[in-house]
Amino acid sequence: MKDRKTQDFTVQEASAFFRVTPPTIYALINKGQLKSYLVGRSRRITSESVEQVRKAGQ
Repeated sequence: MKDRKTQDFTVQEASAFFRVTPPTIYALINKGQLKSYLVGRSRRITSESVEQVRKAGQ
C-alpha cells in the first residue's frame, strides 16, 4: 500500500478506499467535498481531502 501522507489518490483508488463506485467519487468532487486536480486527462484526489472525508464519516 502506498504512503497516503505523500501520495494522492486516483478516482479508482479513492473508490476502493471508501468502498463506493467511481461515480460516487465524482459526485463528491462536484459537491466540493473532495478536492481534486488533473494530471493530463487523469484526475487525482488530494490525500488531505480524503483524510478529511474519512474523519468526518467516523
